[in-house]
Amino acid sequence: MEWKRSNFNRIAKKNLQIVSESAEFANLEREWNALAGARQTPLHSFEWFDACRQAKDDKCDLLVFVSRVDGVARAIAPLVVDRSGVIPILRSLDHFTCEVNHFIYSDDSALAPVCAGILEAGLPLRLPKVRIDRAEMQCLRSASGGKGLMVERNADSLNYVPLEPEWSALEQKMSSSRRWRLRSCRRKAERSGRVRFDAVSPDAISVDGHLEELFRVEGASWKAKAGTAMIKDSRMRRHITAFARAAARLGTLRMFFLRIGDATAAAQMTSEHGGRLWCLKIGYDERWAKSSPGLLLMNETLRYACERGLKSYEHLGTAEPWHHHWPIKTHACGSIRYYPPSISGGIRILHDAGKLMGLRSRRALSYLHARLPRPH
Repeated sequence: MEWKRSNFNRIAKKNLQIVSESAEFANLEREWNALAGARQTPLHSFEWFDACRQAKDDKCDLLVFVSRVDGVARAIAPLVVDRSGVIPILRSLDHFTCEVNHFIYSDDSALAPVCAGILEAGLPLRLPKVRIDRAEMQCLRSASGGKGLMVERNADSLNYVPLEPEWSALEQKMSSSRRWRLRSCRRKAERSGRVRFDAVSPDAISVDGHLEELFRVEGASWKAKAGTAMIKDSRMRRHITAFARAAARLGTLRMFFLRIGDATAAAQMTSEHGGRLWCLKIGYDERWAKSSPGLLLMNETLRYACERGLKSYEHLGTAEPWHHHWPIKTHACGSIRYYPPSISGGIRILHDAGKLMGLRSRRALSYLHARLPRPH
């Protein structure tokens, strides 16, 4: 089923702008960052979404909803029309990063025209990860007015480490067994060479060299075999490179490296934004796996953040068991799927239901196979 940009002209109103061209998108930078500043996260920034625009798949067409009051942008929903499946659907512009799906807005009431416009577009919508303490879920639910099918489910939470003014205070909140493990890992690493931690704030000239080092380290981990390392995933590499260059120009990029002898054993890319450190990419070289270089690097990065007087360290992406090595808290998240009361909505329901049934069938077969008696 095809869609045309001209179909969205009927949605555009005096207070609702539809942006579908890159030149129009670029013109939003000043207003966008004026709105995003209050949220104090790099994942709301124009630079983040512009990097996503540069890296997006050819089968995803830009579709940004902008609500205005007296000509001033009050809310922005950065979406794309994903044409890769049987039915075009609306997704967040940064959906491929697997980060939280954000709308940018000045206050909760400003969201209403944007959410109404999104549902009026008549395409299925999928937002797999939305902070439930924000207004997006409630606003979309209200805008639907009970029409169509809105499916809301729990999603993986986001972990973060609240920081202390003194590193020793945070360290004391760790269990004694975990502090012992870090000391043990450090001793193992030191048997192979001098261990040092480097914190770097790259500028526009040096950023590419530091990125290449990060890519090499990440490519030497399990992620390369899984196909998720940036040396294998060209879209993520384009996105991270574009965002890192922008953050370097703004002076917010922070990169950390753990070196053992002459080798780089682990690397991490973060953004210092809004008094917090936001983890964007992390990787380690599996040659040093017995020394747990990722844990050692994280511990030193948290020490750095405390000494900088930052409020928290924000883990992004998927919540991982190893995050619990330090005292964490969570941001609860949910997912949204909306199916409009139309033929396209009905087809998408059948498509998604079929995929869910197939997944459950495969899990059931795997379970049964595991319990079958083995020949002796």
